[in-house]
Amino acid sequence: VCAAHELKKEVSHMNSSIVGCLASIEIDSVLPDGSIYALLKVHQRIILLKLVQNIPYVIYTYEDLPDFHDHKAPIFSGHVIRELKAKLLTWSNENIADSLERDYFDSQLTGLRVITNYACMYLISSSQLRQSLLENKSLFDRVHILNLLLQSDFSQSGSLLEKAFIDYKDIELTANFAH
Repeated sequence: VCAAHELKKEVSHMNSSIVGCLASIEIDSVLPDGSIYALLKVHQRIILLKLVQNIPYVIYTYEDLPDFHDHKAPIFSGHVIRELKAKLLTWSNENIADSLERDYFDSQLTGLRVITNYACMYLISSSQLRQSLLENKSLFDRVHILNLLLQSDFSQSGSLLEKAFIDYKDIELTANFAH
């Protein structure tokens, strides 16, 4: 699962972001209005390498994208992860109508990485913020930024913080190339 964005405004071509998640569809159904409901299980972060096939489906080779572990980073206090998990449980109660599906989703919320990735995917409405969090290799940074976004309710698209965060990411990327 990778975010898609338009290549050109005048043509309706889409291009995948390079960083995404390897996921499997656990539950899927077609709703009466024709839309598809899918509950995804995220396995790991990946980076797309080479386009293998374009028609009828886009297929890439990929490589696992492990988290960077900074041993100098502070240790997470348990309350930060408990708060993220509590927000995800609230989200599931409000958004997953079927109790069996909700119980299944809730049972998947084990471990720091899973809770962090699910919080990014389901609690951040801005696709640009979600993608920026996903591309960050530091698990500590992702949790810290996610916690700040959710505490301040800056999880929505179009916020001033979203623009500042994206601009900062671009500046940091440029600085890394310049060194």
